[in-house]
Amino acid sequence: MMSASSAYLRQFTVSGDKTPVFFGLYTTGEREYKLMQYAYDKTVPSVQEETLSVYSMKEDRTVAQAVYAFQSSHPEVKVDYRFAAGAAVGRRYQEPEYGAFGRQRCGCGYT
Repeated sequence: MMSASSAYLRQFTVSGDKTPVFFGLYTTGEREYKLMQYAYDKTVPSVQEETLSVYSMKEDRTVAQAVYAFQSSHPEVKVDYRFAAGAAVGRRYQEPEYGAFGRQRCGCGYT
């Protein structure tokens, strides 16, 4: 079963002159931090060609986290999560499009 924990962005910075590398520091709980690295990858298309649509009757944090986990593992697929009822009826959850700036894991094991 998937947990419903969240990650919050605490700091975002860029380094590098010719090829920029971006770093995001996230907190995922009390005294638990994760460092993510984002780098330019010219082999990644700027627009995802495939879309996975996920529908539910109401907003569900576990579904949203599953959508996030899938999108993290499959950046080539655009995920569109819609729900019919909840705090924000009809609102769409959609992972940002990274284009050529694909997600890359650093040595911290963030998933």
